[in-house]
Amino acid sequence: MILEKCIPLRQLPAVWLQQQADTSCSLEGIPYAGLMSSVATFQDHIVFCDTVGQTVVKFSKGSGSATGFQFSNFGILGLPYWLASYVERVYAADDLSGTDPDHLQCFRLLPGRVDIELSVDIPQHTDLVELPQEGCIWRQARGAAAEVSGVENKAASSEKVGVAQQWYDEIDNLSFSTPQDESLMEENIRTPGEEVQDGRVRIGCTINTSPGTSEVIIYAALYLRLKKNSNSHIDSQGNKAARIADILDPKGKFDKDTLVKLMMMSDRDLAELIFMRPLHVRLKFTCRDHPKADNTKGIILTDSSVKVHVTL
Repeated sequence: MILEKCIPLRQLPAVWLQQQADTSCSLEGIPYAGLMSSVATFQDHIVFCDTVGQTVVKFSKGSGSATGFQFSNFGILGLPYWLASYVERVYAADDLSGTDPDHLQCFRLLPGRVDIELSVDIPQHTDLVELPQEGCIWRQARGAAAEVSGVENKAASSEKVGVAQQWYDEIDNLSFSTPQDESLMEENIRTPGEEVQDGRVRIGCTINTSPGTSEVIIYAALYLRLKKNSNSHIDSQGNKAARIADILDPKGKFDKDTLVKLMMMSDRDLAELIFMRPLHVRLKFTCRDHPKADNTKGIILTDSSVKVHVTL
């Protein structure tokens, strides 16, 4: 069975396989036996998973050429399990500061609903591979606040209008709506923000605040690649690797040389490498007591909006 599994490996270029594994590491004299779980055959092609370059390569048996698969829909990957840090501010004994946020800002507002618009400038010389989907964004409110993003105000409408009237209204909307109106409705249903304009990503968040202090934590996974330019063939692999390392760790808190060496292990063009840049934003809110209405014992709820600009 092992020998049959290794048959496709014999049809791959030996020079290319040499880059994937050391020939001295073999199983009972079988060359490249450690790679047999990374190869499969499909029709007239051999599919190989390059764990070093993080790609899937397709070899043609007839022509001997190799092409890489172009993947999309990175939003289904969601947030990496290692991205979330401690909610409480905890300092390790060795002063581990790798969880420092990209942006920290404080606000003083009245209690009520707060619409937050986060505008993020992606790093220079990079392109956004895909718009951040909802699965790539994580929001949390702690303290005297509750996160209510994406929650429609159906409770208020149901109190003012009876169930029967709502049912008739829905029938009327279905009867008289046009395809153009439906497309406009679909655009309005989309989560506000999360769009790109001039190299900028916008993320929306809505919270309800009460008197006291609160904090909103926003994580997001942005999938980027280096921007293509006319001098890309002149730019060396080392310069591209160093540029990616600076984007991933702009504060220089990790070993940059190790990251560069890891990327240089692959012979693929680093301009085509898709990498994930995590986003970490913390917003602190201080809210005073509810303002009281004149001549009544009730309180006044206010609607506020804040715009936050982040540069990566």
